[in-house]
Amino acid sequence: VSPQTTTTLVSCLRLLTSVAPYVPHLPYAAMYGNYLNWMVFGLCLSDVWVWVPNFVGTFLSIYYVYKLSTVIWDQQKSRTTMRICLTLTVLALALPYLAYANIIPVSLIGNIASIFSITLFASPLLDLNRVITTKSMEGLSLSSTILQIGLTLLWTLYGYLTANSSVILPNVLGCFLSCSQLVLFGLYGTHKPVSNSVV
Repeated sequence: VSPQTTTTLVSCLRLLTSVAPYVPHLPYAAMYGNYLNWMVFGLCLSDVWVWVPNFVGTFLSIYYVYKLSTVIWDQQKSRTTMRICLTLTVLALALPYLAYANIIPVSLIGNIASIFSITLFASPLLDLNRVITTKSMEGLSLSSTILQIGLTLLWTLYGYLTANSSVILPNVLGCFLSCSQLVLFGLYGTHKPVSNSVV
């Protein structure tokens, strides 16, 4: 639910200042793909503990993408994000059919979901050059990063308890990537840098 805070604050800022703050679109597309594919994997395994939380995540990520597309992102970012999400939906709908027709193993769906998890956790680091250049974490959420660390630790534990390497691997890597983001927050803080120019 942490991105809700970001979308609400960004919406309010845009209404008050008529300026759209920087909010990257790829992490939200990756979030949708991540939740959607884990939900499909959980459904294929009939694992309620996997598909139910990811169903909620899929629903919320659709809301976030919609909200940001209508309030913050320009038309090009909105279209690109919608195309990515549509492509991911078609892929996610095709995978169970291919698995049940014995064309692909169900474990491949878990591996694809793992790739989306790693993409989700790494996507904020795509802005690494901008973060280092501006010395600002603007557009990235500290609360999301902290939640990601907690969630990846819990999912790693679940993967260990169920002996599911498709769950363990991306979450260990995701925890490392989220901790890397936390280090950047420690270095640059959550505020915009103050200009040194005299007014």
